[in-house]
Amino acid sequence: MLRVAMLTVVVCSVSTPAIPASDPAPVRLDVAVRTGLVDVVVTGRGACSGDAVRVEVRRKVDRPLQVMVEAGTLMKSKSDKVQDMVCHGVKYQETGGKYRRVDVMVLNDNRPQTFLLEAYCGDFAKPTPSRENSFEIGATDPRTALVIVKGKEAKASIKTIQVAVWLHRGETEADIRKRFRADEKEFQAAGLLVQAANASQRGDAAAAGQAEEEVRVLVAGFLAELKERLAKREFQPGDTVQVTAESTPVTALRRTIGTAKKGDTFKVVAVVQQRVTVEFNAPDAPRNRGWIAATDIQLADNAPRGAGHPLLRKLGELVSETDLEVVTMAERGL
Repeated sequence: MLRVAMLTVVVCSVSTPAIPASDPAPVRLDVAVRTGLVDVVVTGRGACSGDAVRVEVRRKVDRPLQVMVEAGTLMKSKSDKVQDMVCHGVKYQETGGKYRRVDVMVLNDNRPQTFLLEAYCGDFAKPTPSRENSFEIGATDPRTALVIVKGKEAKASIKTIQVAVWLHRGETEADIRKRFRADEKEFQAAGLLVQAANASQRGDAAAAGQAEEEVRVLVAGFLAELKERLAKREFQPGDTVQVTAESTPVTALRRTIGTAKKGDTFKVVAVVQQRVTVEFNAPDAPRNRGWIAATDIQLADNAPRGAGHPLLRKLGELVSETDLEVVTMAERGL
């Protein structure tokens, strides 16, 4: 289900725990693992893009460490049945069940700490890793890193960058459109990101700059349209809604996971066209969320309106997991 807005335009400052200036410069995660500075467990989050990789890291030496993840770092799946992931970098640190924006792992003691990495699917044809799938840290892919970094510099959406990664790795736009849901402008911007990356690789700074500027124009226009669409929606994330039909199915991943009865209330997680994603507790419900038809619900009596999508307002220092930026299997069309 759509859990995020299509554009990744976030106004927030990166918060990183302070460490003494005398401490050494950050060590790359792959180097820290290879040299025995840290132990790590790397798993998926059931997402193909965005804050899609979870790393539990424990320091093995008795001195402060800073650990960073270089753009383009490959997370190689331990199962050949699911995709590898290509990272942009460290994004969040888990703090008391919520997440704080960081760009480096600061390890001041030997307790395990959990971080989320922003990452993108590297294998279009393979399924999205689940929370049970684990990874090994691989080498850096500089070509894919260039596409991701240019996308981030242009403040492009997660979906735009993901499409650009696939295009740069040789997938055709026609094939991607069959299995991945994105706005037309996101596909246009993705193609331009690939042009910018290719121009940079061949040393054509003028062509790269022109393509990057076109991406920024598309991003700005799309954000304006997105804000306008959200403002017109009857429902928005955070609303409490009540079922008005006698019964209505709740679906996830193209199957029914339960039935909601008249009078049942739910919290809205996301809104997509004529459907909303609601929190729904069912034994086999992926992530305890499911689709419900917007025509079968109304705002619950006396319930306060939601705050809208968290990515279209300033994030506080701590955010909940549902505020994180992910593209799920359902959004990918799987």
